[in-house]
Amino acid sequence: MWRSFEPEPGKWYRWDLHGAAAWLKKETRPGGFLWHTAFETVSLEKAWTAAANRGGPRKEEAPEGLSCTVSCGGGPAVRLRPCPGTKPCLAILGDKVNLLPGAEARFTLYLPPAFRFETGDDCLDSVLPFIHSEAWFGDAMLGLLCLYLPPPLVFPAPGPPGPAAFIRCDLSVRNRSKTAADISRQLIYTESLGIYEAEGGLCSGMIAVEILPGGDLKITAAPPEGKHARIGPVPRNGVGDILIRRGTDFIKDILRT
Repeated sequence: MWRSFEPEPGKWYRWDLHGAAAWLKKETRPGGFLWHTAFETVSLEKAWTAAANRGGPRKEEAPEGLSCTVSCGGGPAVRLRPCPGTKPCLAILGDKVNLLPGAEARFTLYLPPAFRFETGDDCLDSVLPFIHSEAWFGDAMLGLLCLYLPPPLVFPAPGPPGPAAFIRCDLSVRNRSKTAADISRQLIYTESLGIYEAEGGLCSGMIAVEILPGGDLKITAAPPEGKHARIGPVPRNGVGDILIRRGTDFIKDILRT
């Protein structure tokens, strides 16, 4: 589904993405190719409850009622590739989740990816097809605009099977301080995650959050265990060791419809 292929000129192709969909058509022009791309979007809730209809590409009729993007160049092969979104995710682990000193809690998150049509190293079109809410996390000067990841996409590990078009992400939170810590909200930096194929779905490996004495956070990321096929390049900016200072505890929901 994510591999490169050479589409037949003049034919539309469709990919199904758990309620969302992507279309592409290639046309041959003197000196190159002309690409038509389109995406159908759905809400996160609809995508989560949609039937397991991930698949493609397959020849299909032209999409109706959707805006198309036209790109020139590249080719002759193309592929659709899932990738992390450009905004961090604010994961809501519960209304009030306290972690005692020395304790560790593990969760399974399902992150909605963006999808890119690529020909060679060039991007023809890119979109996050799952309509979502956003939240401002932090103060007015140092805060971040985040994708709001509600509890229906967050589970205690190991978590149930989720939509194959979403990115399964393991999260570990360990409290190394001497006081109990509220871990209800966790910031996930998605740009630094690698994407892999695993058992017919997508995964990103493990994110480990350590709460240090004084309340600072140390965040690291590791690839998944076992042999999994990587989709796309290694992230340019790995999580490495990120320290987050306390004080970013203000959250304001911004609904997007």
